[in-house]
Amino acid sequence: MNVARRRQVSFCRQAGLTLVELLISLVIISIVVTLCANGFIFGNRVWAKVDEYQANLDEVSSAQRFLRKVLSEAIFYPIDEDEIKNNYFNGEPEKMIFLAPSPQYGLDDYLYIYEIFMQKENGAYNLSLRYLPANTYFSGKARTAERDVKLIKGVKNIKFEYYGLNQRTGELNWFKSWLNQSALPSRVSISVESFEDEQVWPPLIAETKYGSYILP
Repeated sequence: MNVARRRQVSFCRQAGLTLVELLISLVIISIVVTLCANGFIFGNRVWAKVDEYQANLDEVSSAQRFLRKVLSEAIFYPIDEDEIKNNYFNGEPEKMIFLAPSPQYGLDDYLYIYEIFMQKENGAYNLSLRYLPANTYFSGKARTAERDVKLIKGVKNIKFEYYGLNQRTGELNWFKSWLNQSALPSRVSISVESFEDEQVWPPLIAETKYGSYILP
């Protein structure tokens, strides 16, 4: 009789879980669930970061393609100042102004005045573009047709440089400014520096088609 009872108790112990074993199992399960949830959250954050980085990269790439096209098509517009013939291209460390065809319609459409400049906003800088038809600009009329476009947003710094033969000094080099010259610069460089890890994007270097031509 006693032997039968002992066998029954032993069988019950083997068939089920004690309270301690059940609690331990629940703790382990909760730890595993927590780790899995944290893993999913971390994974989502990583993917969000990758998507953000890709979006920023696409933004910079698109801006570079547009700027390379419009800068390569910058044309001459001679202006006479105090009997000195200069080309209409003003390049400064933080902005440049030049004349080029419409990027959509080319030379068959109106010529446009383009201004590419650093625009400060909320402690950061935007690379912005301002443009309007050249006939409106030179006529002195109200500049209602002027438009502003933000090409790259929220970066740490933007730098403009110009390469060519300085007609005043005869030096062939990169310059921080390109003013009062009788020719376009041969190349234009725009460097963009982001905030994250002080990463510097590869500089945009655009060659101008008429950079080697000098006004007579």
